[in-house]
Amino acid sequence: MEKGWIKLHRKLQDHYLWSDKPFTKGQAWIDILMTCNHSSNKLMFGDKIFICECGESMDSLETYARKWGWSKSKVRRFLKFLESDTMIETIPNTKTTHLRVINYGSYQHKRNASETQVKQKRNASETQVAPNNNSKNVNNVIMGKKEYPAKYEELAELFYDYVYNIHQQPRDYESKKQKYINEGAEEIDKLIRIDKYEYDYVKEVLGFAVQDSFWSKNVLSLKGLRRTNSNSGRKKFDNLTMAMKNNSNYSAVNTTQEEIETILKGVVK
Repeated sequence: MEKGWIKLHRKLQDHYLWSDKPFTKGQAWIDILMTCNHSSNKLMFGDKIFICECGESMDSLETYARKWGWSKSKVRRFLKFLESDTMIETIPNTKTTHLRVINYGSYQHKRNASETQVKQKRNASETQVAPNNNSKNVNNVIMGKKEYPAKYEELAELFYDYVYNIHQQPRDYESKKQKYINEGAEEIDKLIRIDKYEYDYVKEVLGFAVQDSFWSKNVLSLKGLRRTNSNSGRKKFDNLTMAMKNNSNYSAVNTTQEEIETILKGVVK
């Protein structure tokens, strides 16, 4: 195999071939390299200013997910993998995902690397807030969006993957997958935060729902689980818990997490 340099222009990201989704992991890695700043820049999130240095990116998980055609949980797992292999490191930031590519200079031409160092020093002394062309629309993505624990999103994704594979519902799931995962994570968050259910219990109830002959056909979405029935005054999730407790053929307490995940993934033995 030949070794050496090839130059990739950032306009490659606008090419119709590059827009084909979902991305491979290799394509996602190259996209990170092209997304990172080639010089220091200042970014504003709310009323705070952050410095995004050369070789760093402040795009959000949602931005990567949209570009790559992935779920946010898959993006998160991929970034953790890159970090474990010392390809990137993450920088604490409550507003967005701030990452730094390790040895970013090795991916640049020597001339570009030296120019970057000069620009970095110059930009550090500037006080104006410059737009970040490599993080286009990042403020629109971050502002007003709530992040949920990864396991909430992963559970929502497992549930919807199962329902779509078995029942082909929702019909537009493949094209709007991230939307449904976000809505599902929000509903799971409210069940735990407001209704005070434990996460493991919510997972067990959903495991029951997709197995039960009646509920598997009547729970095709997570969005309405907290909706109150006008006749009984109980939430749909409460009815699910009662049905699970009254079902002599199902013991949620004795069902392992591995079994529940297998059920939700649609693996039928």
